[in-house]
Amino acid sequence: MIKVTINGNIGTDIEQDETRGGTKTASFRLASNDRRYNTDSQEWEDKGTTSWVNVTAYGKRAEEVLAFAKGDLVVITGTQEVRDFERKDHSRGTAVEVAVSSIKKQLGADEDEAE
Repeated sequence: MIKVTINGNIGTDIEQDETRGGTKTASFRLASNDRRYNTDSQEWEDKGTTSWVNVTAYGKRAEEVLAFAKGDLVVITGTQEVRDFERKDHSRGTAVEVAVSSIKKQLGADEDEAE
């Protein structure tokens, strides 16, 4: 089990569902950029490309996730999970996702400066 902490923007609408056993789920994709503070310009700059992470919350955490929306800047902590699945065309695939153990709103750089 690999524990991860990732900050980024919720990049998709949050989808609600249930497992076969009836546990509520909430899923979305998180967009995360490598950002660095430029001491010369005194501004945050994006470096590199955007990484997209599949995120799923279960049970009580799924209910907490529903308080957020597409575009929100959040920090999530959870466990990385790898699962095999079968597509509609019967081909096999592998998905890597993070199962949320905590999610919190993160202040953006502009909001930090306002305080």
